[in-house]
Amino acid sequence: MKNTLTFCILSLFIILTGCSKDSNNDPDNNPGGGNPNPTSEIFTAKVDGNTFLADDAAAIEVISEGVKSVSIVAGEGENRGISIGIPSFEGVGEYPLNDPTNPTTGSGAYFEGDLIWTLGEGSSGKVTITSYKPNESIAGTFYFTGKDLSNSSMKTVTDGQFNILLIRL
Repeated sequence: MKNTLTFCILSLFIILTGCSKDSNNDPDNNPGGGNPNPTSEIFTAKVDGNTFLADDAAAIEVISEGVKSVSIVAGEGENRGISIGIPSFEGVGEYPLNDPTNPTTGSGAYFEGDLIWTLGEGSSGKVTITSYKPNESIAGTFYFTGKDLSNSSMKTVTDGQFNILLIRL
């Protein structure tokens, strides 16, 4: 799970600092191929009841040793973000986040400034993939509760939904 979280954080940094919405509209600037503009591209959630509406969001699909994994990252403003990792991705379906009985469980994190609330002991969540078009787009819903290890505060992320670009690396 630590590797998945590290991958999500790195992916969030790369996507949110290296891309802009304008660059996605240029077909010559779309090295992953696929549709650069899925219909109704959106990423929203509630964080402790407050609206999170992403300025930029994308999903990255990686296939390693025959196993697919997907990292979904979104940023709002300059210092807020959400990431979701699915280490054993099989397409449309439900994926538990932080299920201690499942070795391939997913991860989730909420970022604000220098603080990161991650899934850990006593927290859980779920992501449901409702649409998956390889190398084009991914859509679904999610929720989770995260804990900041530096101060033990909790953040509840609910009503999450997305329909975003999917890039295969």
